[in-house]
Amino acid sequence: MSESKIMTPAEFEALLDRLEIDIHTLSAFVHGDETTTVALGGADTDSLRRLVAKIRADQGDLLAVMRNLAAEARTAEEGAAGYLAQVEALADRLAEVTAQAGEILAAAESAIRYGREAVDAADQARDHACQADAAAERAEASANEASARADKILELGVAAETLEYTRPATAAYDPARALMTFGLPQGEPGAPGLQGPPGPAPVSGIIDGGGAAETRLDLVDGGWVREG
Repeated sequence: MSESKIMTPAEFEALLDRLEIDIHTLSAFVHGDETTTVALGGADTDSLRRLVAKIRADQGDLLAVMRNLAAEARTAEEGAAGYLAQVEALADRLAEVTAQAGEILAAAESAIRYGREAVDAADQARDHACQADAAAERAEASANEASARADKILELGVAAETLEYTRPATAAYDPARALMTFGLPQGEPGAPGLQGPPGPAPVSGIIDGGGAAETRLDLVDGGWVREG
């Protein structure tokens, strides 16, 4: 199965222009007066009224011929049957031409109606295209706004400060610095722990270095050194 080709906007506009030209041509063909000619199929063609006028003129000529033939038939018995046959043939031909003219007129009116429907459909297509363009512009504006908000979120700074455990948590935003500050309370103090086992007894000692100054060191449990 062959894929249908999607027309470009330029091709669609060209098609509409051709339709409008064809509609104008058909309208001139149907509604032109007896002096109007139109270009159909690359050739100048009489308007419908001009064709009907010619048919009527031919009809008058045919009627005159028929009357003459009838008069001659009345005055001359010989060949009367042939003359009558010619008259009947001419009458049949006249009926055919009249029927063809009616068919041409009906076809022209149908073509004009279809052309108007095509123009209306093209106008609706233009309206839908304008609505689609407006929707696309609104979507682009929304996307830009969302991007701007996302940039603001990415630039947002965060700080925290410790609060007493009795205070509730807080949050404050400074738009000038794009800074969000959270106040986080400390945990509530727990209950006292269990009493631990007794530690070792302190150990003390004296080291006498001798000498006139009687310098010595007192050591208590290795925790500190005092010069005495």
